[in-house]
This record gives sequence, structure tokens and C-alpha cells, in this order.
Amino acid sequence: MGPSPDPYSAKELRSFCIDGPLRGILQNLADGNPHGRDPGKDAPYTYVDFILTTANTWKMPIEDFTLTVERSHRKDSLGDYVSFCWEGPVTKIDADHFSAHAINLVPAKELRIGFFHIRE
Repeated sequence: MGPSPDPYSAKELRSFCIDGPLRGILQNLADGNPHGRDPGKDAPYTYVDFILTTANTWKMPIEDFTLTVERSHRKDSLGDYVSFCWEGPVTKIDADHFSAHAINLVPAKELRIGFFHIRE
């Protein structure tokens, strides 16, 4: 993101399937101060990778798969966000918990969950 994005970082960010609202927030930070945002703010992120495709070596699909993701909150954060790619609906359980569910899951790829923290 920004005027001259690093190709590696851009590829990494695409692995999170960032939705429109979060993309806008991150783009505004990358661009500087287009809408009254402080150009001194940044959005570090961490992620967790889940290796799911090894389940394809089993004789059957994953019969009943439920993933629950909890959005973390950092003390120095002005805003905390979570993003990940999922084929199907993601249900917001409450303000900080999200659930993805699948029956007879045959994973086509690994799962990466990104956690973004807006800070000064």
C-alpha cells in the first residue's frame, strides 16, 4: 500500500483477504494524511498460519470444522482489526469474536489470520 509498496509486503497483505473498510483505513495510513489522519500513525501486523491441507491425506474430509478467531487488543493501539480468507460466511459472535464453519471440509489452501493494530 502507499505510493511505492514493497512487492513482498503487498503479496503478504493479499494473503489476508482484507475487506474494503480495513483496506481503506490501511491505505489512508499508507498515503499519509488524506482525510485528517495523522501521518505519524502506522499499522503493524502479526499473523498466525494454520496448515490445513495435510488433512487431505486423510481418507475422509474434515467432517465438522469450526474456527473461532478472537480479535486482540493492545494497550498502545488506537484500533485493532483481524482479517483472513475463508470460503463461506464468517459470523461475528460479538465485538471481538468471529466464527467460520464448514462441513466436510477438504482444504484447498492454508489459512493465514492477520491481526492489525493502528498506533501512533
